[in-house]
Amino acid sequence: MTRHRLLARQIKKHLQSLADKPELQDFLAAINEAYEQSDRDRRLLERSIDLSSNELSARYQQSQDQLHAIEQAQSALQNSFSLLNASLNSIHEALLVVTLDGEIELHNSNLLCIFNLNVPELPTQKIDALLDFMLPNIENPENLREAMNAAKANPEQEHQCEFKTYLGRVVEAYSRPRRLDDKLA
Repeated sequence: MTRHRLLARQIKKHLQSLADKPELQDFLAAINEAYEQSDRDRRLLERSIDLSSNELSARYQQSQDQLHAIEQAQSALQNSFSLLNASLNSIHEALLVVTLDGEIELHNSNLLCIFNLNVPELPTQKIDALLDFMLPNIENPENLREAMNAAKANPEQEHQCEFKTYLGRVVEAYSRPRRLDDKLA
C-alpha cells in the first residue's frame, strides 16, 4: 500500500519499529485515507476558489468596462449639452420648451430679454406663473394667453400667434408638438 507522504514521514519519525505490525494496518489505512480525503477536499476547495476568483475578476473587468462606457457617454452628453446651450443662447430668437404638464423644460437667455425680465434666471419653472411675469410687458396679452390655452388644449397640433411687447418688438410665437417614442412629450 502506498502511504500518504505526511503519514509516511510521521511513521518514520515516531512509529518506525511498529509500522509493519498487522494490528496497526487498519488503523494506519484509516489515517492514510483521512489524509487523502483531506487533500482531495483541499484541491476541490482550491479549484472552487480559483473558479470564483476568475468569475469575480471577469465581473469586475466587465463592470469597469461598463463604468468606462458610462463615463464616456456622460462626457459626450455634457459636451452635447454645452454645445446645445451655446447654440440656443447665440440665436437672436427666444426659445421656450414646456412639457404637457406646464413645466418649463428649456429656455434661452433671449426669452428674458424679449420680455424685459431683469433676472439672471427664470423666476419660476411653471408656464402659468411665468405668464404672470410676461403678460404685463405685452400690449395685447390676450393673444398670447389664447395661443397658450389652444396649445394646452390641442398639444398634438402646431399653433402660431403674434403679439407686440411694450418695447415695440413684434413677436411671432410658434408651438410644435414634441414627440418621444411616437408619444407626445
